[in-house]
Amino acid sequence: MLPDFLKTKEKLKKMLDSERKKAELLHLGPVADAPKVMIFEGNKSITIYANGSCEEVKMEKATAKLEVKWTDVETMTHEMVLNKIDDMVKEMTEQIKKLFYKTLSEAAEEVGNVTSSDGGPLTIDLLFEGLEEMHISFDEAGNPSGLTFAVGPKLYPAFVEVVERAKTDPEINRRFKALIERKREEWRVRENNRKLVG
Repeated sequence: MLPDFLKTKEKLKKMLDSERKKAELLHLGPVADAPKVMIFEGNKSITIYANGSCEEVKMEKATAKLEVKWTDVETMTHEMVLNKIDDMVKEMTEQIKKLFYKTLSEAAEEVGNVTSSDGGPLTIDLLFEGLEEMHISFDEAGNPSGLTFAVGPKLYPAFVEVVERAKTDPEINRRFKALIERKREEWRVRENNRKLVG
């Protein structure tokens, strides 16, 4: 009877898990930066929002299958194994991203926190309107942190054009600095209130 090679299996498991995590970060994109909480039991959680309201959230499943046939094991290369892991992770992260953006969209619609061009082009005013609706956090140095734009492929060229124009227009820069100052003060007040309550 052959030995079980427990130490080798453990090393292999760690290596494969590391590759899976790298692929997840790559395929999740900006969703990878969203805060995560491990829930070890149950099928729902409760989200408590900044305004104090609560919402029960049911768990959703994201699944993918990685299949390796015994007949392929002998001829598989390291690259083939990584490709199988990548394909599995891509399948699962697509489900996660769809669910993430669907949940985000529904929550924004529910509270009326949506900015729409009503089919028109993306403009700097529309971008400012969206920023006005957002809670923005700041780091210890007072710089905005965690501000990420997720832009679909159809909107991306227009978004880049608006951002590039904003970099060279002094009036847009003035408006942006004023908005950031207001958002910094709002954040400071929120943080102080949170510290007093906690």
